[in-house]
Amino acid sequence: MTSDAARAEELVEQAIAAVNRSALDEAEALCNRALEEAEVPRAYFVRGFIAHLQRRHGAAVADCATAAAKGVDDWQNFLTLGKSYMALRQAAPAYDALLQAVRRNPRHPDAAIRLLRMALMHRGGEHAAELYRELFAAQGMREVDDAWLALALRMRIPVETPPHARTAPQDTALRWAERSGVEVLRLGEAEAVPVQAIGQDTVEYVHGNVPYVVDLPDVEVFAYSHVVLTSDGFALNEAGGHAEYGRFVDHRADAAVIGHTEDTLYLRTDAYRMESLDEAVWLAGPASNEFGHWVGEFAPRLQFLEQHPAFAGRPIIVDEGMPASHLELLSMLCPNRIIPLPRLHGLRVRRLLYAPTPTFFLIHLLPDHTLPEHVACCASVRSYRFLKERVEQALGVAPRTEAKYYLSRANRWSRKVHNEAEVRAYLEGHGYQTVMMEDLTFTEQIRLFQGASAIVAQNGSAMQNFIYARPDVRLFVLTQSNLHNLAAFNGQARALGFAPVFITGEAVDDPNYKHANYVVPLESLAPAVA
Repeated sequence: MTSDAARAEELVEQAIAAVNRSALDEAEALCNRALEEAEVPRAYFVRGFIAHLQRRHGAAVADCATAAAKGVDDWQNFLTLGKSYMALRQAAPAYDALLQAVRRNPRHPDAAIRLLRMALMHRGGEHAAELYRELFAAQGMREVDDAWLALALRMRIPVETPPHARTAPQDTALRWAERSGVEVLRLGEAEAVPVQAIGQDTVEYVHGNVPYVVDLPDVEVFAYSHVVLTSDGFALNEAGGHAEYGRFVDHRADAAVIGHTEDTLYLRTDAYRMESLDEAVWLAGPASNEFGHWVGEFAPRLQFLEQHPAFAGRPIIVDEGMPASHLELLSMLCPNRIIPLPRLHGLRVRRLLYAPTPTFFLIHLLPDHTLPEHVACCASVRSYRFLKERVEQALGVAPRTEAKYYLSRANRWSRKVHNEAEVRAYLEGHGYQTVMMEDLTFTEQIRLFQGASAIVAQNGSAMQNFIYARPDVRLFVLTQSNLHNLAAFNGQARALGFAPVFITGEAVDDPNYKHANYVVPLESLAPAVA
């Protein structure tokens, strides 16, 4: 090895160390320096891996393909190449690259699962089933076996149910209770939530779930799962059991669900460590650790639950690992004791107080769904009023200031401004203070909104704190030009007396991807600095 090659290899090692501490720009610069010293194939792989992490998938494909052509036989290079092709929606080359990764490392679950997905897309169900039998059926990898079951069920491929999978028909708690003779506390009619397309005067309405509370007897619940399993074998969950929209729900984010058909869930309940509890209130489920879901989906149930006579004395079950801000909000809403439920733990509860989310809230939709975008995850005006009233009772209302804030998502992976540095500099030059909301306590976040005269916020869950601001606040929402379900946010904000202005930029990724990053032209920020 020449001295130039040795120096280049040393730079590649430094680049790998930089990647491991998330210093991606530094790592890329080191790779570029290595390639200036000598033609070191590994530098292409590392640079391609960096590009993949930064969602620059075209660049990732170019570098990883070059690395492979120059003799890099590392399975991770082929995996990165396959994942980047997947992101570019190129099924055939993704399949070829992932097959190479699996041939080199057949025990890596992520590579195996991605290969099976691409086999379905590129070669069809029969070939995917044959590939599973050839490469994975005898491996005993539970994660891969479960993933194949989920894929086969979704694609309606005949498949045997593994012994560990527990099947249960879906239903809502309301229908099950009425059928089983369990008393239901009904709390009025479903809310009609206003939806208003950006720039339009017409207001439409989305009807939410009928509000009720039921004290469910002898059920099982699981951390980070919506499923409440009854003693007669029904899987209760509002989204999947929804009479009109339940068939569109993809349950892949639910920790207890392996896969599903339209009306049946396949559960991995054997993986949970179960304990018993006499009585509790249910406030856990997938994405409860995400602020947008906690505020829109979970906390609003308390307005119904607290009306049940058994609520006051019962502990509330939540998922362990939620951010402190979630628990801080919960403490302002009710004084009940909290029971955190660790991952892969479950409870057998003799009496479980249960209420639905006010609207149709979910995490993922099936690819072939026909659900209007503004229906899914449409927050509730009534719930916003409930949260605002309780929080202000706990904290009071801070005085108005002339402070202007730019809420950045620079530390997040999605829905962020791609040209962050120039947008931030522009706004700071016009008197805005840049804030990372994740660095603040919940109380500090509320005080910020209460005192603000103007807020520029990137489209994200922090926007839901707008309800604590004064209605005359100047509120600007940065987002990509494909507005997705922002008509729902617009309708709710206007119903509460706010007048949000939407500033759009072009998506860096596929604009059909709801969480795409985007570029905001500086001239479009003129209304925020006028």
